[in-house]
Order: sequence, then C-alpha cells, then structure tokens
Amino acid sequence: MGQNLSSLVHILLTGGPDALEAADRRRRIPAGESEVKVRRAHCTEHFRRTPVTVRIHQREFQVYDWSHRTYVAE
Repeated sequence: MGQNLSSLVHILLTGGPDALEAADRRRRIPAGESEVKVRRAHCTEHFRRTPVTVRIHQREFQVYDWSHRTYVAE
C-alpha cells in the first residue's frame, strides 16, 4: 500500500550537483526524515534536513541541503 498522503511533506533540495534538475529538487517524503538520498547512475547524493522552510507557490517546503556523495562499487 502507498504512503498516507497526510504524512508526506514537501521538501526542497539545495546545493549539490548542477546536473540535478530543478524539477527533481522538489519532492514529497515521509514527515520526520532527517536525510534524503537521491540515486543517480553511478552515485548517491545525500541531503540533510535544515531548520529552514521556504514558501513556493503558496506551499511550505522544508529545505534539505546537500551534504555528500557516495559512489556505487562495481
């Protein structure tokens, strides 16, 4: 079954690789997550929650800032 929509929050990913499209930087995740991982072809980008929120188009977004990258072993 899917995640209860009321327990999802809007987030904005900041920093990190330029290759991460603007549309990919806005997401919905379960409330309370302290870290978000974005898998890419050869690596995973890690973002950590900040105390900052921003308002975009009448909607609140919790800001997650890029912290580091890990690479997938071959």
